[in-house]
Amino acid sequence: MNQFKIGDRVEVIDVGAEYTTYRKFFNEHKLSDRLLNDYPDGKKPSKNGEKGVVLFNGKHNDKTSNVVVIRKDSKDVAIFGTSGLELIPLYKSVTVCGELFSLTEQSEKAIIEMAMSLNKK
Repeated sequence: MNQFKIGDRVEVIDVGAEYTTYRKFFNEHKLSDRLLNDYPDGKKPSKNGEKGVVLFNGKHNDKTSNVVVIRKDSKDVAIFGTSGLELIPLYKSVTVCGELFSLTEQSEKAIIEMAMSLNKK
């Protein structure tokens, strides 16, 4: 079973699991030409730490391993084996001044930026 669902936010953790020249995957799975057009086909490999959203998951042509198509924050499309990606939880629990909060990735960034701006004054 594939551990990633469409819409999941993921982070690249192993660029060795990227399929950088697998254009036929899009045709094999009848995926949109728009996705294929945004697939750099080996010209811009991913970097560890890049983030994106899962658009599709399916079987590799060997029918045993799962392959995931993501749209990276850079807008490029990439194809990965599941071992190359890590799920980014929707919420992150943090404790501030003894209080427990659940934050989204965006709210965490906003709070960090606000705290840093307060330290500059």
